Amino acid sequence: MDKKIKVAKERQEDAALNRALLWIAGAVILEGLLMLVDRYYINFYTDELSINIAMAISWVVRVGTVLALVVAAAGAAWRFKAKKSEKPTLLPSVVALAGLAVAVFCGVIWVFYAYGVTLLYVLIPAVAVLALVYYLYQRECFLAVGLTALGIFGMWLLRKGSAGPYAGLIQAYLAVLALLSLVLLAALIWLHGKGGVWTRGERQVRLLRKKANYPILYVTCVVMAAAFVAALVLGNALTYYLIFALIAWAFILVVYYTVQLL
Repeated sequence: MDKKIKVAKERQEDAALNRALLWIAGAVILEGLLMLVDRYYINFYTDELSINIAMAISWVVRVGTVLALVVAAAGAAWRFKAKKSEKPTLLPSVVALAGLAVAVFCGVIWVFYAYGVTLLYVLIPAVAVLALVYYLYQRECFLAVGLTALGIFGMWLLRKGSAGPYAGLIQAYLAVLALLSLVLLAALIWLHGKGGVWTRGERQVRLLRKKANYPILYVTCVVMAAAFVAALVLGNALTYYLIFALIAWAFILVVYYTVQLL
């Protein structure tokens, strides 16, 4: 029986690793496409051929956003139907996520142009790293590291765009994250009292493991809320130090949960 459990666990770990590698491969492909977009759509030359290529890319970006959204919706519907029929959902999930990723990729470039390209240079590898954390670590690790990553991203946005055309949007993003941190803190306190299990009628879903370290999650929520409020009040003067502080906190979280896996 122990051997069967061990084999099943190894299969689950291999499946998780394969899914994580799919995210990494997708990130590499999108980063390669982004470099081409940066070269031939953002920083193109002014000769006739370069202008025509840039116009063609502009058309592809607009059409690609719409088509990718259609593919994502079709993949989601396919996944829902497969899950209802108790069939494998890996392929429809890949189709849905790939369509969504391409839609976001094209949509950000379409709406924000050069700002969008700069944004995607940071966003794409960050999402790939978070996917690794999600598949290879405990769920609470992903929760803590994910919230910290959103904080680092917000500080980076504020530092880069505090004097730009999207300053108000960045401040709204930080305000929403501050509120989200407090809501998440309240939800975790409630979930702690329920033993990590969410109950709806007769259905029970375990959201966090029994031995989850709730104090470290509480500290993460409080630290993030304080960082967002400080950034909103003090502005760009503090973001440089906050970025490094949050990176250090993310590193501490990863080291702690890595030790827990050993």
